[in-house]
Amino acid sequence: MTAPAYSPADTPNTTAFSATDSYAFNTVGTSARIAGGGPYTLTTEPPRVGVGLAHGGVQVVKTLDGDAAAEYAPDAFPVTLSCTSAGQNVPLPADVAGMTLTPDTPVTVYDLPYHATCILADDGDSGQTSSGSTTATVQREIADFETVTLTNTYDYASLAITKAVESIATDQDGNPIPYGPFTVETTCTFLGAPVYAAGYGRLRPMTADLSDGQTITYTGLPAGAACTVTETDDKGAASTTIVTTAGSDDPVSTDGTSAPIELAPDTSSTANTAVITNAFDVGAINLVKQVTGDVADVYGAGPFILALNCTLDDATGSRTVWDGTVTLGAERR
Repeated sequence: MTAPAYSPADTPNTTAFSATDSYAFNTVGTSARIAGGGPYTLTTEPPRVGVGLAHGGVQVVKTLDGDAAAEYAPDAFPVTLSCTSAGQNVPLPADVAGMTLTPDTPVTVYDLPYHATCILADDGDSGQTSSGSTTATVQREIADFETVTLTNTYDYASLAITKAVESIATDQDGNPIPYGPFTVETTCTFLGAPVYAAGYGRLRPMTADLSDGQTITYTGLPAGAACTVTETDDKGAASTTIVTTAGSDDPVSTDGTSAPIELAPDTSSTANTAVITNAFDVGAINLVKQVTGDVADVYGAGPFILALNCTLDDATGSRTVWDGTVTLGAERR
């Protein structure tokens, strides 16, 4: 006789043990009759054979780990409990298979098959960086109950935003023409709610004015936060591209002034970055010196020195972009 994996009479619960273990018996009775019509012998029954289906319990608990757990972990976690006995899944009532745990508050589950193995899993995403469960074997005595521990880890993340300007325009000394500064807004949410970097908040949003080559780094954000980086004024750039890199993931290039990034946890070798590049077109001015008149061939050889002053008025402001002299020969006519 082979014992079943679990007793159909047991109902796992979080309240208390049922009164007794379950037992199942097999028995057989026999009688005989002589061939040809003789009388029946007395019915006999050998000793019956049975099995006891012992039950027991486990404790389940949610624990938290990571530097950001105290600030960003939720107060309650939906989890799923599953158990196997003799290679078969143990049927669990809905309120036992799916329960909500408060961190560091154990819950006891009774009337599980003795020596079954149980494990926990998160039911959905609670924003954790990682999650892992131990297993426990069902024991009979409450004092011997093992604990299934499901640990969620919450880490901090940072985000570094860098401004870059692409232009070949230069002044009379070969210096690049300045553009900007550029206003960049960053917003982040975690588990559906707004979150802010250290030192920022609802009344002090994550906004920065960045010039070419400048970087601002936001710290103290939760890993897994969904952030959007937006340049609110491109200062008339011909094009804007944002390249985001989340931790060790490949860079993602987005055309336009806004791009999303989901923050990876901080490590010693990886970071979350966004590089906003504005490209500006260049133009040209064509200067031609003409010499005319009857004695041009005699007196018009040059050279001729021209004073040139150029002013750029755009979203960055008004500034002199060329102030110097140009030397030209003569074009004879």
